[in-house]
Amino acid sequence: RLPGAYGGTAWGAYMLVGTLAWTGLAESLTRSTSALVEGRELVRKLAYPIELLPLVPALASIVLLTAGAVMVVALGWVTGLVPISPGLWALPLLAGLQAAFAVGLGWALAGLNACLRDVGQLLPLVLTAAMLATPVFWVASAELVPGLAPFLPYVEASPLTHVVDGWRAVLLGGLEGVPAPAPAEALAALAPWSCGALLLGRLVLARLEPLVLDEV
Repeated sequence: RLPGAYGGTAWGAYMLVGTLAWTGLAESLTRSTSALVEGRELVRKLAYPIELLPLVPALASIVLLTAGAVMVVALGWVTGLVPISPGLWALPLLAGLQAAFAVGLGWALAGLNACLRDVGQLLPLVLTAAMLATPVFWVASAELVPGLAPFLPYVEASPLTHVVDGWRAVLLGGLEGVPAPAPAEALAALAPWSCGALLLGRLVLARLEPLVLDEV
């Protein structure tokens, strides 16, 4: 049970939104990573911008994630279990920031996977380890998780934590007992990581483009 929560509604909503956010991000990265290899025929056409191949699946996954979030809000309202969150105004902004974060990482991973095929094979293992290290199914609290205190600053600073916390802040802000930052705080924490990932991913893919054209 979450600290301060009454019944199991808060814990169930906490788990549901965390799973939804993580699944959307993981799907974006997985599909983007393999995009250049799967679209090798388009890559060989020099006039086709290779950055579009990882971009499309990443954005498609974010659209599905946003649609899932809307369904969660509607379900919570219809059943009366989860009140409408006052932070819903931030939903488009959060979706845009996660899209930028996923696209940036997707560009970098797609370029690396085209040159080193082991990247795509290792990604599911890395994503599983990252999921376990991110408060998707647990609460980032030293009181609730024994032994977490030395690692708590790293967990709280992780961009993956900011992603998950952002969706909880936006969708569950009206539910008592759910630990989540204010929507504006969540957006401010994620924005630098999203911009940095987008810039870094574009630079990595541009640097690897000659190798990508040779390898695929």
